[in-house]
Amino acid sequence: PHHDIYSIEDLAQLIYDAKRANPTARVHVKLVSEVGIGTVAAGVTKAKADVVLVSGHDGGTGASPLNSLKHAGVPWELGLAETQQTLMLNGLRDRVVVQVDGQLKTGRDVV
Repeated sequence: PHHDIYSIEDLAQLIYDAKRANPTARVHVKLVSEVGIGTVAAGVTKAKADVVLVSGHDGGTGASPLNSLKHAGVPWELGLAETQQTLMLNGLRDRVVVQVDGQLKTGRDVV
């Protein structure tokens, strides 16, 4: 896979370009649930993304290297909590929709 986004500035430029190419398109940004996700979510929100998707450690994406799929991220609940707190503290929560993905397991799944 080809990855060329290495900073929040790169991501902000991509969001800007997508909105310029199609002003009516809703831009969704998928972020891995990890420590520091709140800061990235705030940057994405300031860059005018419409949706921030918090992806739990078991959500994954086909574009990720196998090592990242197996060893990256924390449960989505932790990423969601940090994202919500950071957006609220910075007065940004009303500017973006926050969604999550990942697996939902029951006690039966664990057994």
